[in-house]
Amino acid sequence: MAPSSKDPFAPPGEADASPLELAHAPVRPAATEVPEPEVIAPRERVVYKKPPGGASNFVMWALAGVGVLALVLFTAKLLKREVESTTGGGGSAAAAPQPPPKPVTWTEVEKGDAVLITVETNIKKAQLYVDGEPMASNPVHLDRGTTHVIQAVADGYQPVEQEITVGEPTTLKLKLRRQKR
Repeated sequence: MAPSSKDPFAPPGEADASPLELAHAPVRPAATEVPEPEVIAPRERVVYKKPPGGASNFVMWALAGVGVLALVLFTAKLLKREVESTTGGGGSAAAAPQPPPKPVTWTEVEKGDAVLITVETNIKKAQLYVDGEPMASNPVHLDRGTTHVIQAVADGYQPVEQEITVGEPTTLKLKLRRQKR
């Protein structure tokens, strides 16, 4: 079969006057020695480790289940609260009308004669006394215009006392010093 001089990639109807040139690969001379084929050793079988199971797997799935259950219950509670707030709290749309709320009334609180006296010491474990009796609380309520002796005592420290006349709310600072040996 004779090669055609027509270009197979030219648009139809156009004739190409130049013949196609084909590139020829150089011919190799035949090898006299045939190399031996390389022997490839068979692959080792791949053994995959079994995923962990048993107690740790069970615990993981149990905790996941508890988490999902808690999420479902929390969502249900929120939805229930939303429904109750939109329907008036009774759960049904036809709830009885609520009476109007009572108006807020302001009443003055009686001040009384008690005043708060706070006692601070440099030793946290110090015991505090008012007129020789242990303080019930700190700060303590004392009557206005009265005179009292406040005392602080701690192991290894010299006791400190101070006399005060109660007027306004006050913070009394007592500093205990180490006993000399």
